[in-house]
Amino acid sequence: MDEKRCWFCRRGRRELLEELPDGFWDEQQEMFFDVEVIGRVSGVDKVRPGDVPHSRRFRRKGAPEDEVHAFDDKRFAIVGRKCSKVSVCRICRSLETAITSISEDGRGAVPYRAIYPPTAEEMAVARYWEKYRSEEKKLEADYPDDAYRVLLAIQRMYVGAPITLWDLSQEMNVFNHRSLERPVSHLLEQLPGLGMLDRKTLTVYMNEGKEGMSMIEELVERYEDFYRQRDVSVAVPEAPARSYEVLAKIRKLNYSDDGRYSKW
Repeated sequence: MDEKRCWFCRRGRRELLEELPDGFWDEQQEMFFDVEVIGRVSGVDKVRPGDVPHSRRFRRKGAPEDEVHAFDDKRFAIVGRKCSKVSVCRICRSLETAITSISEDGRGAVPYRAIYPPTAEEMAVARYWEKYRSEEKKLEADYPDDAYRVLLAIQRMYVGAPITLWDLSQEMNVFNHRSLERPVSHLLEQLPGLGMLDRKTLTVYMNEGKEGMSMIEELVERYEDFYRQRDVSVAVPEAPARSYEVLAKIRKLNYSDDGRYSKW
């Protein structure tokens, strides 16, 4: 097994004992500290179930070992950053001002030390967030709510026979049946082979038999997976039950028309 060495001075235990006077070291105390150093921004994502609404570092379940995350209240998002664990000897710990807050015994939770100040990474966070929002908007356009409602109505009505837009409008309580032409066309484009729309008669001819029903169910499952991924539930360990509720209200205030506070 490789001997532990200081990340700064590269000395191991043997060098530290030999290069310093006899009796210099207290053998009852650790000679090395473990420190996790945080580097550049690696990505920005929306808040997901299990995330925590505070700026302290945490590790997402299933995230890479070399990444840590923190809540960004400005964007109501989760920011990922690269990190790496390094060993620092007691001498370098005493000399290096960037890590002076390490506990004296060198044990317990591994502390974090960021190598970039928060102001330096703001542009990187903003850039990742803009990229994420662009991808989100594209997905929302691919899975619109109106198309999902039409798809569920088709699933309920499908018996192998053609379905007119008028029949769909009656099923969905939609006043103008022609307004369903766009979401129906979107569904047929999403899953080629599902069927075709006769624009003269406004009739949908679906793939017949079990294959047609399985294709409808497949598309329904894709929509449901998309909507499940957008469920947000923020865990608040050892915090009042209203914490997330308050955060959500603050977020809404940030997007209010006049920017003024209103009663909760």
